[in-house]
Amino acid sequence: MAECAEAIYAAAAAANAGGNDRAAAMWKVSISMRSVERAVFRARRSHRTVARSRRSRHAVLRRHAERVVATLRAAENQLDGDRPTAALEHLSGLLLRIAASSAAGHTGKLLPDSLTEPHKDDHVRDTELLRIAAVVLLTLAAVGGVVVFKVPDIAAVSVIMGVAVLSSIALFGHGWTRMLKVIELVKPG
Repeated sequence: MAECAEAIYAAAAAANAGGNDRAAAMWKVSISMRSVERAVFRARRSHRTVARSRRSRHAVLRRHAERVVATLRAAENQLDGDRPTAALEHLSGLLLRIAASSAAGHTGKLLPDSLTEPHKDDHVRDTELLRIAAVVLLTLAAVGGVVVFKVPDIAAVSVIMGVAVLSSIALFGHGWTRMLKVIELVKPG
């Protein structure tokens, strides 16, 4: 996973940063971990080793991904403790294991059970599809609103695109630009 490599690089930069640069470097670690989480949740679909009709296998892979993300979040939470450099090393070790397992095609064993077992009861869900649906629904509601209120064409486009962009920013934060392809689908005219 390329996302793991980027997160390891960010962790190394944070470990070497000092003073005022440390806070910005730690922020980059946090942002890169969000990308890793998305990649872990997508791994079962992107590796394409399980047919869509095999729901039981997908359920097992989804539960494993949830445990892996919970383990990563627990490791990331240690960054705010009294030993952030040690926490960065531990996090980097987890990321290396995930990258190696992913490269080997072991989607169901991104991390060993011994590491994920303490987090088996943590509730972690992939909400990306729900957030995408929310952006689409809000954008379609804007389309309906401009029709009902008979907003002129030029203003209607601005209102619709404004709602699409603002809802993307609200629901995806810094990753809102990923929604540009979806916004293009509902763009009028």
